[in-house]
Amino acid sequence: MAQADVHEKQAHSNFKLLEANLLKTDFIDWQIIVAFYTALHIFECQLTKKNPKWREGFLQSENSMHGWRSTCISRVFKELFFE
Repeated sequence: MAQADVHEKQAHSNFKLLEANLLKTDFIDWQIIVAFYTALHIFECQLTKKNPKWREGFLQSENSMHGWRSTCISRVFKELFFE
């Protein structure tokens, strides 16, 4: 579960940055980027907890890591909302 811990720690760190700077900066574009990566780390943490070997599928696919992650997000989204 080490990989999940890494994502959880990074999500927490990113969130602390957002909390500290949310209303104190004019750089809304950076706030959006940090918020996106916070959500991505939360998602990857949860996905890793559910299936620790989910990244192995990337090695067997023809997709980039971004493409493989998108495939995984689509599958989880369908499971949560359509099944």
